[in-house]
Amino acid sequence: MSSKVNIKGILKAHISTLYDAKSAKVDDDEKKLDPWDVFWFFIFPGVVVTFLFLFIDLKHDKIINAISISLSIFVGLLLNLLVLISAQLKKETRESLKQKNPSITDKDLELQLKKNYLIKELYSNISYSIIIAVLSLVVVFIGYILSEIYIPGISIKASLIPNFLVYYLYLNLLLTLFMILKRTYLILESEFK
Repeated sequence: MSSKVNIKGILKAHISTLYDAKSAKVDDDEKKLDPWDVFWFFIFPGVVVTFLFLFIDLKHDKIINAISISLSIFVGLLLNLLVLISAQLKKETRESLKQKNPSITDKDLELQLKKNYLIKELYSNISYSIIIAVLSLVVVFIGYILSEIYIPGISIKASLIPNFLVYYLYLNLLLTLFMILKRTYLILESEFK
């Protein structure tokens, strides 16, 4: 795959944000994945969507239509947010912050480092969300094509698998948006203190 469209780095950066923030330090490069975060962001959506498909008769066409409209809006909004966040990104180290402001206290220094790290993580989460939203729209399109194809001998609609994927990706996206909202709140809250 061309390096221009390779998204592995974005996916790795997003997954690396799923760590236990209480036990990790800002300078720690080897943060451990939090099993609960992995559960909530990757396993829980699969369980919920499986339950929906097995026990609830959904009107997929209307739901998929609403999801695709909201995903289109999310992509535009997230791209704008990504531009705003990129303006806030600063590659500052402990030493560069002390050099800029020699009278900075250790507490303020730690707060600034945490804020900068949180902005970097937020950038990764927003980038991941854009990928998920675009991928979901592609799956919606594939599902639409499959729903128009009749396959003899198959009693289920061929679009059920894409529909399952769209619901899963959409729930994953919603959970990630809550994480983005919380991180944005924490960054802005630190500005008001």
